[in-house]
Amino acid sequence: LIVVGIFYAIPVFQLVITYQKIVRRTGNDGICYYNFKCSHPLYIFSAFNNFISNIGYVMLGFLFIVVLINLFISLERAYITKLYNDNYGVPQRYGIYAAIGIALIMEGILSACYHICPNRSNFQFDTSYMYVIAILSMVQIYNIRHPDLIASAHLVFLSFALVIFMAVFGVLFKSVAIWIIFDLIYFAVVTILSLQIYYDGKWSFSLRALRRICSRRDCIASLYSKVIFDMILIFVYLIYLKFCYRGLYGVIKEPDDFGTFFLAIFISNLAAYLLYYTIKKVRILNEKILWMPLILMLITGALWVSAIYFFFHPVSCWQCSPANSREYNKPCIFLNFFDEHDVWHLLSAGALYTSLLLLLTLDDDLISVPRDKIRVF
Repeated sequence: LIVVGIFYAIPVFQLVITYQKIVRRTGNDGICYYNFKCSHPLYIFSAFNNFISNIGYVMLGFLFIVVLINLFISLERAYITKLYNDNYGVPQRYGIYAAIGIALIMEGILSACYHICPNRSNFQFDTSYMYVIAILSMVQIYNIRHPDLIASAHLVFLSFALVIFMAVFGVLFKSVAIWIIFDLIYFAVVTILSLQIYYDGKWSFSLRALRRICSRRDCIASLYSKVIFDMILIFVYLIYLKFCYRGLYGVIKEPDDFGTFFLAIFISNLAAYLLYYTIKKVRILNEKILWMPLILMLITGALWVSAIYFFFHPVSCWQCSPANSREYNKPCIFLNFFDEHDVWHLLSAGALYTSLLLLLTLDDDLISVPRDKIRVF
């Protein structure tokens, strides 16, 4: 992932620096969509505040990796002194966590590069590693209870490539037909993955099974089971939320910013999956949530709500003409240096960091439970 990030970041940096030099040489401010009411130039940067506000992603990404290293060393020492038994607790995939930390660092670097000269042609640089973080987080959540199922690195990287390709394709080519095709693919993928998660990977489709599901006696009998009833409600709710709200909205509304819309799908799916995992852990399996992940849950929720509030207060509009984009410009609101989008960077970096800590500590209550006694779902 580091090698891919280096090869991806170098041409990105070269492109945006070239744009910046053209702006400075020609004086054409219409190439880059800045918030001119809150732009602080420094050296080659026309809006240094937009650039430096991404430092939170980089610093917290490094901090998360330091936390992982410290945790790994502590567990190794406890294992050597026999204070920790490897056959207890949920197995941790520190490699995936480290990859998410690296992706968080790369998100900060590429977002900073994008904000050197933000425009339509390089917008995908700002969101590409957000897709990576979302995909790796979902893989990690699934691997918590399925340690024997290790995702192929080649398959995961292929999924990264396909997702970024779809995002770029959606930005460049927009029509009702493309939205319909996208919705059909999206509905099929969500349905298959939801069934895979719901049935723990053990499911198949046949007409006999369909007739049995439609049988009135079987349906009523199954609904008497509290567990089955709760699971059906969760499953139907997630399918409805993910498909109807996101997919049909795209067909009807056809938003101009496909990249952000596509990213919102991944974030909402990740949030829904984490909600499903937490509800099943507490409601179905009667497991506990310790005070640390509970506090992290509250902090994460507060940070995300605050960050999203500032995200939906744009200070520029690269989908518009340069003149119309200036109508969105607003004065600085924090330290007389950062605008609302900069505050989004700072808050979302903190929200991502606490989200990763929450994912890392969510199953700490099982640390003394024998591994063969931990329920799989």
